[in-house]
Amino acid sequence: MRFVTTEGFEDSIEIGRQARPKLYDFFFDAIEPLVPRGLRFGVAERTDKDGIVLARPSAAELQRLSSQIKKAQPDAIALSLLFSFANPENERAVVSH
Repeated sequence: MRFVTTEGFEDSIEIGRQARPKLYDFFFDAIEPLVPRGLRFGVAERTDKDGIVLARPSAAELQRLSSQIKKAQPDAIALSLLFSFANPENERAVVSH
């Protein structure tokens, strides 16, 4: 699997939430992330909490992302951009490229 998200948030699936077992145990073995670090890709885009697109991915950015993903030979791709539930415009741009 490959994971595509808003640039800068590639590690969010590894960091997780505060609702995890043994929150304050420094010696707790971390749970292996669903997607290894090398298979996570960030795309330069941003939508705010109200669904206003603050930055659209450029054609060059989408081409770069497409090339990176093709090199990784994905069997599946998960796409999760910040606040895309409020406005899926940037996700649609990524998917259509």
